[in-house]
Amino acid sequence: MHAELLAYSAAKVACTDVPSYNGHLVHPRSNEQLNILDNFMLAAGAVTQIFIGVEQTDSAAADSKTTGWYYTTPNKSSEQATFLPWTPTEPDGGTGSNNVVYIRASRSFSDVSATPARAFLCVYDDIVSDDITYSLKIVNLAPQLYAFDQIAQISQASLAKCTRECRINQACASFAYSSSTMTCQLLASSYSDGNFSLATSFVIYARLSP
Repeated sequence: MHAELLAYSAAKVACTDVPSYNGHLVHPRSNEQLNILDNFMLAAGAVTQIFIGVEQTDSAAADSKTTGWYYTTPNKSSEQATFLPWTPTEPDGGTGSNNVVYIRASRSFSDVSATPARAFLCVYDDIVSDDITYSLKIVNLAPQLYAFDQIAQISQASLAKCTRECRINQACASFAYSSSTMTCQLLASSYSDGNFSLATSFVIYARLSP
């Protein structure tokens, strides 16, 4: 569970918290995926921008809107970013602002320094079984007033066990996990449905593909 705001490099490391899985900062690749990010950020209350896994690894391409920007994954080779909906005046940080945030209000990207701490989202590409993928970990989730359909609650569970329990339960659309209490909640409603309720100690993982 990552309840704190983190600098970019620390956020990247924090996304590798699930052993044996390829965790990384989220790579938005379409307007449809921005819609999902908006749902998560709105549910989190005051979160207006988040670090995403896009950075400029080619400093010679400073302030280019298309050149030198890559999707970064700690355990895999970087991939050139192709979806870059910049704010009109961005990027403008030269060689000193090589990291990217998504700004919900304008549904656009901005280049920023890696140092200031921000909220962030993680994706776990390799938490799969056949065609099941779990993704989009929301950080700094505020208490919600909605209700979700809880299938089961498991005590003294590891994150890996919680993942497995949701994977084998066909009714499980997402799950919530608290590392501080080692409590797992299997949910019948997905996070992006806007039909859920969580305490601040929980982090939620939504199933992206059925």
